[in-house]
Amino acid sequence: MQLWLKLGIAGGSLFMFGTLFGFAIFPPFLRSQLKKQVTLKPGGDIREMWEVVPFSLDFRIFLFNITNPDEIKTGAKPIVNEVGPFFYDEYKEKVDLVDNDEEDTCEYSNKATWMFAPEKSGVGLSEDTVLTFPHVMILTLILTVVREKPGMMGLAAKAVDSIFKKPDSVFVRATVREILWTGLPVDCTVQDFQGKAVCSLLAENEGAF
Repeated sequence: MQLWLKLGIAGGSLFMFGTLFGFAIFPPFLRSQLKKQVTLKPGGDIREMWEVVPFSLDFRIFLFNITNPDEIKTGAKPIVNEVGPFFYDEYKEKVDLVDNDEEDTCEYSNKATWMFAPEKSGVGLSEDTVLTFPHVMILTLILTVVREKPGMMGLAAKAVDSIFKKPDSVFVRATVREILWTGLPVDCTVQDFQGKAVCSLLAENEGAF
């Protein structure tokens, strides 16, 4: 067999193999290798970084403080000061993970944790800083009744006195921790009709107030 014929056969064979490898063998192989690298299989490095973000995010917030609540009662215009920043390191993670191997899925819930960072916050500020601001729950309750059922204003007023212990103002003094995280006290152990009715409404619309 002549040399050129041998070279032609060899070249053709290599061409056919290259074509087969490039279009039929290599792509599935590449996909399988990539899938191994990005798999979220429990116990893997990728899974660990996916479950828990390995660094904190910046969460910065400014709040407002009303400096003349007593004067406002007599018709004065509110004087409002901006207070901040209150800086938090935010950590994110996924919890309650449920893997479904058949569907190749993973169900989870997001969880965020905020850690106060005094060194990054405004001078002298902490989560114990006390501010004066409108009592959002009282105002929301009153405005909702005025807008939707004005005839029940008397009932709403009695409910406010009951569950908020007869507040003398729609303004409240509270710490930053209470404003942002722990919330303000609401006494839903009351037995009067008005208080129980509003507490039932709050329970049904949790998160709306």
